[in-house]
Amino acid sequence: MLHIYCGDGKGKTTATVGLAVRFAGAGGKVLFCQFMKSGNSSELGVLSTIANIVVFPCFRIKKFIYEMNDFEKETAHEEYTADFEKIKQFLADDKTFGMVVFDEIISCVNTGLLDVNSLCEFLRENQEIEIVLTGRNPDKRLCDIADYISEIKCKKHPYDKNIPARKGIEF
Repeated sequence: MLHIYCGDGKGKTTATVGLAVRFAGAGGKVLFCQFMKSGNSSELGVLSTIANIVVFPCFRIKKFIYEMNDFEKETAHEEYTADFEKIKQFLADDKTFGMVVFDEIISCVNTGLLDVNSLCEFLRENQEIEIVLTGRNPDKRLCDIADYISEIKCKKHPYDKNIPARKGIEF
């Protein structure tokens, strides 16, 4: 089934990590892919130590999309498109994965760094595995084919008081 964790609140990745750990704990094999992040998210170290979870090394961005110039955006688009193709081939070569997590892939699609039609095609062709997507404002095409949509709403956040992201809590 297709799961979407979306919304403006903190906890989309956290919920997804919990689901991946639960699935691995039940004996399933998980491919965990992270988009739109720098690679310093604390969960990656722990996930990579769990026998049934494989962390796929996606392109790591150095800055937020609104800080990127056109060349950096084009580079990120090329890298994420190539990563997505590698992930598809990886899954075609190894049919033992029962779950794939695409953390922040919705943001990747929303910013034009990955084609939504390519993602939708992949989702339609891989209905025999659990697929998890995270990010804000999912495209209607993704919502239409999703089986689960969980929206995490922000009511209050320390960022509103200019408190920066904290290691182990926000990343």
